Amino acid sequence: LSLVWGTHAQPPRGRGLDFYDDLPAIRIVLGAVAVASSLQDRVSRNAGTIALRDFYPGWSRAKFSGRGGKPWFLKVEDESVLPIFFDDHIRPVDPNIIDAIDVRDFPRRVPMAQVYGVHTVRANPLLSIPELTYFHDELMRCERAKAAQLCRRRKVSGMLRDAGAIRRVLLLLQGPEETQIADSGVEALPPPTFERGISAGSTMSYTPWKELDSVKHAVPFIGIS
Repeated sequence: LSLVWGTHAQPPRGRGLDFYDDLPAIRIVLGAVAVASSLQDRVSRNAGTIALRDFYPGWSRAKFSGRGGKPWFLKVEDESVLPIFFDDHIRPVDPNIIDAIDVRDFPRRVPMAQVYGVHTVRANPLLSIPELTYFHDELMRCERAKAAQLCRRRKVSGMLRDAGAIRRVLLLLQGPEETQIADSGVEALPPPTFERGISAGSTMSYTPWKELDSVKHAVPFIGIS
């Protein structure tokens, strides 16, 4: 990854960063960590709008996948900053248009299950034009979704510190037919404590991200060559 400050000009076909050698007042930042830091510093120091131009040929070479899209730096567990990206082509599977990155895990990417609908929003132009509060309402929805996400993360973090709690949750997810642990050498567990609205005979279940209807039926993105 590279970030060029001082111009919107881009190299022609067959040229690289050497294209900027003869341009005045140019600063080139290289590497995901340095790029994220430089961008964060510029955003935090200057209140206002920063115009950035993405490199379309790079996106095209990546076959219009998310890994060639606009870099979007974030930390999912951050409770002080909520970065949000609006675009009408963002998808819940491969975001295509953006590249969600936590530089601590780069080159791995942030799973869309953690950012879609919270940090990334598929904008609806037909609603944003007539509804004056469209983006405000979406921001408020994202804030609520982020608060709920952080609450879940805190609960899971607390559970991971308790081995007994982990085993109880696994038993609940497995159901009564798969809880034969008497012959496994594992110490028998006391009955789990259930919160209001959950009976001792009920089981817990969850739907994997890729099995959600909104993900399975996402409209495929067709790139432009």
